[in-house]
Formats: sequence, structure tokens, C-alpha cells
Amino acid sequence: MRVKVGKASAETVIAKLCAEGLSFLHGLTTWSHFGKGWGRRVAACEALAIKMLHGDLAGPVLERKAQEARKSANKNIATGAIGGAAASQGGVFHHFGGGQLWLTVAIGVAVGLCLGIMIWRAWRQAQRAAAFKEAVKP
Repeated sequence: MRVKVGKASAETVIAKLCAEGLSFLHGLTTWSHFGKGWGRRVAACEALAIKMLHGDLAGPVLERKAQEARKSANKNIATGAIGGAAASQGGVFHHFGGGQLWLTVAIGVAVGLCLGIMIWRAWRQAQRAAAFKEAVKP
């Protein structure tokens, strides 16, 4: 696994390495069965690495990162909900009736995939937030 980070901070390197590892795990065929635990472990490893990096001063950093991850999770959920609502309320599908059923189905699949990605990202950020919160405990 090779992650390009340039002149990034140690926190950025940790985050990118964990994201790359989770991306690899997500690509495995057994993700649907083991993914929840794998995601939790990757988030815990990220929190532990941050804790090791900052030592005794890690508490406020982990709290900040937990808040950022929670905000990101909420943003992904809200964006997905708004996009899904707009598409399903006739905004997208209203214009494609008649003989172009295949186009309507293709757009529906694309919207569904986008919603799935948003939900997965929200779940991932929620896991990170929980891991950061757990790492703050002594």
C-alpha cells in the first residue's frame, strides 16, 4: 500500500493510511459479512495512532476529531436524504416517462448508488467519532 501525502502532517498521514486500508477491506468479497467489525477496528487504530502521536495532550485533539467526524456523518446523511427526496418527488423521474423507461431506471440506479455511498460515508464517520471518543477515556 503506497499513500502519497507530500508534506502532510502526521495526523493527515494517519488518516490517509487508515482510509486506504478501509478502502482495501471494502473491496473484499467478505466485506458484507465482516465489514462492520473491520470498520470499527480501523477507526480504533486511527484513534490509537492519534493518541500515540499526541501522548498526554491527546484528549482535546481526539475530542475535536470526534466532533469533526460527527459533523461529517451528519452532513453525509443530510445530503443523501435531500438528494433522494428531490429525485423521488418527481424532480428527476417526472421528465422521463413514456418510451424511455431504460433512462428512468438508469437514473434511479445512479441515485440509489449515490445514496448508498452517502450512507456508507456517514456510517464510516460515525465509527471514527465513536473511536475517537473511546480513545479519550483513560
